Amino acid sequence: MDQPAAPVRIDRALSVLVVDDDELVRGFVAIILEGLGCIVEDAADGEAALALLRSRHFDVLITDWQMPGLDGLDLVSRVRAETAESYLHIIMMTARGDEQTVRDALRVGVDDFLQKPVDQLQLELGIASARRVVDLQRRLMRRNRHLAAANARTREAYRRIKSDLAAAADLQRKLLPEPCLDGPFRYAWHVDASLEIGGDTLSVLPVSGDRLLFFHLDVSGHGIPAALGSFSVHERILRLAFFEPERLPEAAVLLNHELLALGGESYLTMVLGVADARTGEVWFIRAGHPHPLLIRQDGEACWFTDGGLPIGLLPDITHPVTRVHLEPGDRILFYSDGLTDSAGNDGEVFGEEGLEELARASTGLPLSAFLTRLDATLTAQRGNTPPEDDISILVLERAAETEV
Repeated sequence: MDQPAAPVRIDRALSVLVVDDDELVRGFVAIILEGLGCIVEDAADGEAALALLRSRHFDVLITDWQMPGLDGLDLVSRVRAETAESYLHIIMMTARGDEQTVRDALRVGVDDFLQKPVDQLQLELGIASARRVVDLQRRLMRRNRHLAAANARTREAYRRIKSDLAAAADLQRKLLPEPCLDGPFRYAWHVDASLEIGGDTLSVLPVSGDRLLFFHLDVSGHGIPAALGSFSVHERILRLAFFEPERLPEAAVLLNHELLALGGESYLTMVLGVADARTGEVWFIRAGHPHPLLIRQDGEACWFTDGGLPIGLLPDITHPVTRVHLEPGDRILFYSDGLTDSAGNDGEVFGEEGLEELARASTGLPLSAFLTRLDATLTAQRGNTPPEDDISILVLERAAETEV
């Protein structure tokens, strides 16, 4: 075998395992590879090669076909089965060049061939090709590691966001009042946010004697920005705690001024009112909110259309006070537009007509049963899909004389 010529070095070292039962072949190939800057180890048979491959990583395996014991074909088959998760470039050395030999080698996972006796230039070409493939594989693996790390960071950030949203949703729900389902004056509510948190909020709280302050509002937008707005306005109304009906427009003016001073494009619709639990008198202002619906005990329906513009749109707005007397058995509904705008898969909206029809058909039902029926109706209409907009409703009721 002639002394190999001075090889052309490659830039990046490859770790190469040479397997051949002929020591002279192993030595010749190793000399060329080391001249190319490769890190070379050798094995005299397939079993020894398999042990080395199990103990550490190699970039390239160059193996003879015909060897005693575990031959080259079986070695490649075993190696491919055991190293499926990492890349190994395999070059087969053989004196056989028939078509079936090549097909058998390709079938078990051989990437390239060296015809025996091994030619130096042929070996250099094979290693250059292997180097390009291995370098591509290394870059791909590095990129995959970076992507995996970025994906892990994204999952962790998503987990934290979900956790924060769940905590915010819990806090938002804690702002809602406990329903009052007994006694001469009752109230209950239902809220279904389109996202984890939303811009709808409401409350009912005692302020003086038999007087109750109540409000129902819907901040423009969805999700976190709307929720932050609803948190802020909710707390602001609670601090104002006006219980005189004649001061309700003053509260609207203050809220409007404060929201305009913040700038931005956020606004809200609202019903703000006072109820006298003893007499059944209810006073409220409506700022761009959907029309409240009064359902008398006998099923008669009455819509209230008086009101003013939403809060935060324009300065110098006014809102007239509406007064309603609830007779025993009457109930009044305040709701967000997400309820009446709720649509089914056919595009048909629930609408004011749907709300009136359901409310009249539910006369005499307890508040909790009415709200359960309303939620079931809207959910069925949507086909069990989440609502596109926040849905909320607050119902005030003066108990029927037979229930007091």
